[in-house]
Amino acid sequence: MVYQDIFKGFKWVASQTRRVLGVRPAHDSLPIAGGSPDSNSCSKPGSVKAACEKDSDDSDEEADDDPDDESDAESVTSTIKYEQQPFTEFEPRASALARPIWPNVSAGDITVERMEGGYSNRITRITVDDKISGSKAEYILRNPRFDSMMNMEDDVTPLVFLERHTTILAPRLSRINLSRKTAARELAGIYRQLLETRNAVPGFTVFPEDDRSVQASVLVWPFDPLQTGNLDRTFPVVRDRLSATPYSNSAPAQHVGGMLVEALKSRQAALLASGRQFEAAIDGKLLGVASDMHAEGWFDNVGYSFVNRDLVPHNIIEWLDDDDDDDDDTQRNEYLPEPRTMEEPETPEARELKQIFDDAAGPEYVRFAYNPVYRLARALIVAVLDGMDGNEPFQRAMRMVAEWSKRKQEIAAAEDPMDLFP
Repeated sequence: MVYQDIFKGFKWVASQTRRVLGVRPAHDSLPIAGGSPDSNSCSKPGSVKAACEKDSDDSDEEADDDPDDESDAESVTSTIKYEQQPFTEFEPRASALARPIWPNVSAGDITVERMEGGYSNRITRITVDDKISGSKAEYILRNPRFDSMMNMEDDVTPLVFLERHTTILAPRLSRINLSRKTAARELAGIYRQLLETRNAVPGFTVFPEDDRSVQASVLVWPFDPLQTGNLDRTFPVVRDRLSATPYSNSAPAQHVGGMLVEALKSRQAALLASGRQFEAAIDGKLLGVASDMHAEGWFDNVGYSFVNRDLVPHNIIEWLDDDDDDDDDTQRNEYLPEPRTMEEPETPEARELKQIFDDAAGPEYVRFAYNPVYRLARALIVAVLDGMDGNEPFQRAMRMVAEWSKRKQEIAAAEDPMDLFP
């Protein structure tokens, strides 16, 4: 999707972040000996267990091997016990981590195997078969299962000692990267780069009509509110690829606020013409919000950037009270009063981590991710894109409209509305 109002974040990061904008070490966050960190745990935001409860075939060990245990029939796998990613999902990630380390070896010559044991760590073997040189090497990938076990820099010192001071054969460390700071900095860098892309018009990336190969140019199919909102109730929406244009890397041809207002006006008129009064009334409410935001300048200095619909800040910002229900949290985050990420983190380490993330992401990310008006603007854009095709989109849109009405009063009462927000 090419339009601004930055949907940032990745679904998989939601299971690794808590209380602070940034990344907390997850059980599979890959702080390793022999590779660089890759921050992914279970992929479903809001509920780690739900994403991890796979069949026992996906586990790498049984939690209890006692044959006399009466509960053995309901044995809990390590995938569930340690709330970690099943091996079927972990294996391609480990393979992807290894490929840049050995760029001259084909992907098919890198084998990832789970190993038994490892109560405190998840142990994985990576075998690299370099057919060009005729050499084969084996590496151990080690991932702490618990946050309290994050002391690998000490655990691997015996290997370094043996290599430096004896001739005893021992595994040689290729690389160590244990830092939460690295994960936060790299993740933030992704958002910064996405925001640096620009296109003259909003739209969707498509291949040309006459070339669907991987070598083909990537074009932008312009956003059409009469099609994007599925106005004629047809599926799938037919994309007129002949109207697609090359990516321009340029400033917007039309003000973002003006584009939203015009899109909602045209869609509302089409709904009225087709007798769909209820949906037209909803678009009227959305039009009111868009007009307010446009008039107050919230879309000034905003462009159209490359984004993904899953990349929303509430997918990497997670704040849970002890008595909160994880399963419900993700559904509420987008529309709650401004999250506690607006507050100063409680510990020096957390404050440092958040600052590292903010600095790496840049002021533009901070502006859009933390400002409550832009959180509502993202909800507005989702409603413009998707229309009211179902009860849940309708409920989301109405929550956004209600919160904007309340927020608008605070803005009107402020001497300088921009002082209300960072």
